[in-house]
Amino acid sequence: MILVDSDVLIAHLRGIEVAQFLRRYRRSHSGIGLGDYLIAATADTEGVELATLNVKHFPMFEGLQAPFALPAD
Repeated sequence: MILVDSDVLIAHLRGIEVAQFLRRYRRSHSGIGLGDYLIAATADTEGVELATLNVKHFPMFEGLQAPFALPAD
């Protein structure tokens, strides 16, 4: 029997996802930071919905819309 720590496995899968997102989007979306790639990979790996006002930093989620609009000054 082989025991695998699921946290380690999930972290590894998340790392692969980050690398794939970086390869695909870093040239066309140079303003995306590593933190945003980590957030995207986490949401994708965990299968959760991403809610952000910074939609332009998450092109990997087609059709993503901000959950609300900020009021004008």
